[in-house]
Amino acid sequence: MQQIRFIVFVALAILVALFAVLNAEAMLINLVFARYQVSASIIILISVMLGSILTVLFGLSTRVKTHFRQRETRKQMDAMQKQLDLTAKTLETVKLSEASWKAKYEEAVKKAEQPIIDPTKNQG
Repeated sequence: MQQIRFIVFVALAILVALFAVLNAEAMLINLVFARYQVSASIIILISVMLGSILTVLFGLSTRVKTHFRQRETRKQMDAMQKQLDLTAKTLETVKLSEASWKAKYEEAVKKAEQPIIDPTKNQG
């Protein structure tokens, strides 16, 4: 993918340079504070360079925003993972407690099933 981008970039650079060379006539540039007689090829090349720089800067700002969003998402994921771990520990504790209560219940049922010996009756 990087090679394709590089080839496209070089091809576009060659086309812009060819266009600039073919339009090499001098032209009058009116700026707010001055007027200059400059070759059109220079203006074309400067315009392309400024456009490229602006594109890179806007792309960089998008990357920085994405980086901060990813960082915030990672923090949220870590907090959720901690909550999930805590919930799993709590569930494990509840299961252990449930097993303990179940064992006590079964023990009580066994005792209840044993015959009751009446001490007031004579045995024997």
